[in-house]
Amino acid sequence: MYTREALETSGNSIAAARKAGLISTVVCCVFGAEASEPLLLPVAIHPGYEATPRNVDLDVDVYLNPPALERVGLWPVADDGAALQRWPPHASRDMIFTWTIFRSRQVSPAPPRNRLYDTLKVGYLTRAVYGNVVVVKSNRKTGQVQDVLERDLHHIESLLQSYVEDSVWEHAINLHPLLPLKAHQGWE
Repeated sequence: MYTREALETSGNSIAAARKAGLISTVVCCVFGAEASEPLLLPVAIHPGYEATPRNVDLDVDVYLNPPALERVGLWPVADDGAALQRWPPHASRDMIFTWTIFRSRQVSPAPPRNRLYDTLKVGYLTRAVYGNVVVVKSNRKTGQVQDVLERDLHHIESLLQSYVEDSVWEHAINLHPLLPLKAHQGWE
């Protein structure tokens, strides 16, 4: 579930279900722990939320956690990610889009170190990421998710690196109201 091939296999299954009319999807960016580049893959929208899906209405678990760790029903999204409306934290205005960063659940044994994240590092950086990361793009005013595009990848890479390395939990950030700011333990 961490390689490009495994992630694309999951993505193809989701795309086939969408083509058959079984689900609706949105394209998100997936940083596979053992992939060589970020992937744009479809993510299923939970039934009943297709008209105006938000970041919390997506089934990101399929890319983040092995089936044994997938959860059904309600669960605290803030444990697994954060929605960034303003970055860096001291910026004078919000970004054009809200970017939600979800990470693999940190369990024992730990998921593999994300080698793709390691390739983003420039200079001396101190943190590591374990498991996969999914980045979701949303309209900053409505919260409705939008497809991540190829042209978004450079911004996403920079945002992810800055978010992980800048000890985000030490800063006050404008977050989506459904995702309270909380310390993130998935970074080392």
